[in-house]
Amino acid sequence: VSLNENDEIIINNSFNDEIGHGTAISYILCRYIKNLQLIVVKAFDSEENIEEKKIIKILEYINNTYEKVDIISMSFGMTLCYEKKRFEEICNDIHKKGGIIVASYDNLGKMTYPACFDHVIGVDTDIRIKKAFDYIYIKNSKINIKANSLKHRLPGIKNEMINVYGSSFAVPYIDVIIADIIEENGNINNIVYEQLEQKAKTIVNYEKKEKQVCDFNIQNTIVFPYQKETKNIARFFKNNLYGIYDVKNTGNIGKCVRAVYKDADYKVKDINKLDWNEEFDSVIIGYCKDKNISREKLMEILLKCQQYKKKVYTFSHEVLKEYRRNAINEENLINVIPQVNNFYDTHFGKMWDVALPVLCVAGTSSKQGKFSTQIAIREELIKRGYKVGHLGTEPYACLLNCDECYPYGYDSNITISPADKILYVNQLMHNIEIEEKDIIISGLQSNLWHYNLGNVSFYPTDQYEVIAGINPDAIVLCVNYNDENEYIQKNIFYIEKIWEVKCIAIVIFPFMKQFTMENSSDFEFTKANDKNMSERMNELGNEFNIPVFSNDTLSLEKLTDCIIDFFGEQEHE
Repeated sequence: VSLNENDEIIINNSFNDEIGHGTAISYILCRYIKNLQLIVVKAFDSEENIEEKKIIKILEYINNTYEKVDIISMSFGMTLCYEKKRFEEICNDIHKKGGIIVASYDNLGKMTYPACFDHVIGVDTDIRIKKAFDYIYIKNSKINIKANSLKHRLPGIKNEMINVYGSSFAVPYIDVIIADIIEENGNINNIVYEQLEQKAKTIVNYEKKEKQVCDFNIQNTIVFPYQKETKNIARFFKNNLYGIYDVKNTGNIGKCVRAVYKDADYKVKDINKLDWNEEFDSVIIGYCKDKNISREKLMEILLKCQQYKKKVYTFSHEVLKEYRRNAINEENLINVIPQVNNFYDTHFGKMWDVALPVLCVAGTSSKQGKFSTQIAIREELIKRGYKVGHLGTEPYACLLNCDECYPYGYDSNITISPADKILYVNQLMHNIEIEEKDIIISGLQSNLWHYNLGNVSFYPTDQYEVIAGINPDAIVLCVNYNDENEYIQKNIFYIEKIWEVKCIAIVIFPFMKQFTMENSSDFEFTKANDKNMSERMNELGNEFNIPVFSNDTLSLEKLTDCIIDFFGEQEHE
């Protein structure tokens, strides 16, 4: 069976193997499997030309033509997959009919299709396996078999014996083992899997992971206290927000927040004057530590929530500790922070290639509106008809319609290893990718590049881990009005030369930031006037030859045009 130049299925009595790959695989199968009936499918002419659509078409042909095949041996795979749903569906259909698909993983260590699908036996190699028919059986992992990584001496296309190695040549040995199981027991899927486990040299059993939910349908709520995080929630919250509350001594009472996606203004009110009999059903509680809010006041609010049967949504570890410290009933408590520290690697370091455009919003410091910029871009793209995935790095991201959350900024308590952090973020990106989006947006916390080398805390190592997990195709760089051009240049150089990612735009935060005399870790903000902003935008545009925008609504619409243009050009290259 092969495909002609028009991708039509044709039946040949014979064809030439230009690669030698299939010849070597067939030799192992013919040598060891009794009563073998071999259907040879020529899927591609070179190892660099494996086309996803052709593989799917061939599998559909096999499924529709043959009442049943025992084993489909696929000693190849692809790390980028654009039609995951269709590809996995045909693999599932074959599995339902009793067919066993065995596929190899990429030799360079990436996650591979179709090996990673649930109803495909994915074969990787392990240097600890020294015999051809020995293997490790792995439960609750996308990698099902770790087989030999031996060098094999097999026939090539020039009638000579050649040395080959890799997961491709481990697959036929697993095929032989499965064929023996079928010969002895008949082809019943669950028996094949049970026997594979029993015959393994070693069994690795990972604990089954449950996907964490990042979807909280909050309808009627208040937020407390007034701060950057709860202000953002008030601005971008799309359901019914009853109000913003704070304590009197913070000086925030009376401040006003304008909602972005509905016609509403919210004035900050005194929590002491709140009527707890009002119709709101929940309270979103942010950070109270260092906000002039005492533990006693926090406890009072938590007990009020319990008394009046109000749910508590929180992204603050302090709030969680108060519940446990005071043995408060947690029935009404909903922790919106993903439990990152429960993560452990079951993929042996393998990472997903994301087959979607990925945009990252990074910056030169904290407090630049990076998360607000992400949301604005997301909503503008949605308005234009795009399906947008969003990985938020703020702890309250799931409250603002983000698909996934990696909360690594303020108040984070993530303790997993740096490598696991990268893998965790990469897995979140894959979780979003399989939801069939058009683009994924994410962002970084604080500064991308260090200001100086005087203290280890100045090194933005967390940003390295997150950007490695995101693996963006383009970055929008947020800068401060009074950032030095040399420092901006270092950030752009780091983005484009070290990470090999295009910096497609600069967004200026229209405030001059200066460290306060009272607290060297805090800032004072002075807004630049329109004339100064225009001059600064022109200066940076001329200096770096990159489009420059302010972070106002009109500019962000133009920024969205820039993003669409960039990825449109990438698609046609």
